[in-house]
Amino acid sequence: MLNLTELMDIGCAHTVTDSDGWMYPCGKPIVAIRRWPEGDGESFGGVCQRHAKQAGAELVPLENVPQ
Repeated sequence: MLNLTELMDIGCAHTVTDSDGWMYPCGKPIVAIRRWPEGDGESFGGVCQRHAKQAGAELVPLENVPQ
């Protein structure tokens, strides 16, 4: 898992799709850390205010993120 500084540098990791079908990370400033369940484990990434409010978003307390 990336540390908090690295997550902040990357920006929002939520994947968005443009009108041409290209997928890319949102990149907006993060306000929370989100956990995404994966097939072989789980992953974490920073999310902006909009993506932190999505239904089903599992947010992680900052004390659980390495400094």
